[in-house]
Amino acid sequence: MNSRNSFSSLTITQLVIHLTGALLELYADDTQEIQVMASGDDHDMKAVSLAQNGDTLTLEQSAAALSPLPLSARWLQVTVRIPRTWKGRVEIRTTSGSVHVRGLQVSDLSVESLSGFVMLSDLSSLSLKVKNGSGDIAGSDLSGQDCSLFTTTGMLCLERLAFLNISLSSVSRGAMLSFAEMFSTFKGGSVAGGISLEIPGAQCDAILRSVSGRLLTDGVSIVDGAPSVRVTTASGNLTIRRISPEKLTENE
Repeated sequence: MNSRNSFSSLTITQLVIHLTGALLELYADDTQEIQVMASGDDHDMKAVSLAQNGDTLTLEQSAAALSPLPLSARWLQVTVRIPRTWKGRVEIRTTSGSVHVRGLQVSDLSVESLSGFVMLSDLSSLSLKVKNGSGDIAGSDLSGQDCSLFTTTGMLCLERLAFLNISLSSVSRGAMLSFAEMFSTFKGGSVAGGISLEIPGAQCDAILRSVSGRLLTDGVSIVDGAPSVRVTTASGNLTIRRISPEKLTENE
């Protein structure tokens, strides 16, 4: 079963997507409308509702109406295309389905998942918030002003970041972040996992508060007044290394 709906982007400033077990792809494209396409088995398609209320477009998948079949026997894929010039707010919540967001330039992007894989690429958002329970978070070419990242047992790996302020919280796996531009402040917390930062600058003002973790640097000097790094861990290390000029050139 398939469905396709289009809405005028001029009347919508907020996009809300709440899904249970669907695969979601959201991307910017050469279109003048917000287009929502869904494919899946008949039962799960009937659990999907789509409505515009004022300036908010809401796409929801009702858990109560889901197919009684096991996940392995069900499928539902949702694709959302938005204009490249659309600058609204996006809120995504999922349970177990994977999420891929790419090409957006928006004012606010929030992604929350319990166990699904989250992939972000080539996007800009003044405020970016990503929260995942047991699923991994991956991405590249992300920019904006403020970025907040949280994961419980999932791995976090992001490349070519350009945010002024970054906050990160991880419990048991750890995080690897690589920056295309130097941040102003980085605040991180981890219980057992380590945090690894690759930065383009040669200096930072780093402090690690840890029971048994260590602060390790490679090509980076710890200098008061430099971009701030504040990390708290129980046992994880904080590693800060400078990106080589060759790697920076390759990423451009």
